[in-house]
Amino acid sequence: MPINMNLESTNQTSLSTNAADGIRPPTEGTNQVVDKGREWIGRMTWQAGTAANETDSHFESKLNNTYAFHSPEESSRMNCKEATILIGLSAYADSSQVNEFERELDEAKSDEINYNKTMNKILSFHNAEAKVTPSSGDVLFMFGDAHVALATDENNALSLWHGPSDNNHLQEVSSDQLFDLTRSDAVQYANALKSWLYNSETTLSSDQFHELSNDLYDFIDDVTDERIELTGPIHHEYIQKFDDKLRSFGVNPLDKEVFIRVAKQPFEPLAEKSE
Repeated sequence: MPINMNLESTNQTSLSTNAADGIRPPTEGTNQVVDKGREWIGRMTWQAGTAANETDSHFESKLNNTYAFHSPEESSRMNCKEATILIGLSAYADSSQVNEFERELDEAKSDEINYNKTMNKILSFHNAEAKVTPSSGDVLFMFGDAHVALATDENNALSLWHGPSDNNHLQEVSSDQLFDLTRSDAVQYANALKSWLYNSETTLSSDQFHELSNDLYDFIDDVTDERIELTGPIHHEYIQKFDDKLRSFGVNPLDKEVFIRVAKQPFEPLAEKSE
């Protein structure tokens, strides 16, 4: 998935320290999917993009090799959405539905739009709701689907991204940290707000929607065409501009419940079809 940044720790001090080391002592009796994900902390390498055919992609090269596909290494490259799917499918690898999902992913991977639709179906993206308290095994969609992570409890998640710990491997961090990370870089934040606008139900009027959308696209175009040089103060300036715009539309930019949607137990049906 898209994005780039830095962050602050919440009250998860010991958890963040462990995540930085790539180590998280497993907690038994949580959720089969979460238990599988925790086995893989420190594995997999995040790469941006939403297509399976990104350079050296694990899903491109290993999807037709069952053992290799379900045995990712530290160097296995994928995006955050693929990582969440891989954890869920591997937790129920003996389910007949897993084979069907893998076949659908393989058929769709040459077409980025269909591939993303297939991933969203597996993750129950269209059933996700805002202002829902996550529980172990739920999937978090942050800012539309700018970032996707697997909830381990009400406040924490397994995430494959470029942080917040000082690596781009699977780590367990708080949802507050992921939210702060999204907001730590102006371009990343602008792309995330675009995703939120186009992939979530918002309270914005049509005029407000288009005004904010135009501001975001203009900013990203200016950065791309090097009309804006993004120094530290400039990052802060544009983040503040976007926040002020949201506030003027009645949206609190610091209310993470507005920007995080929760899909409840999307992998649970796989347990019913396990042999």
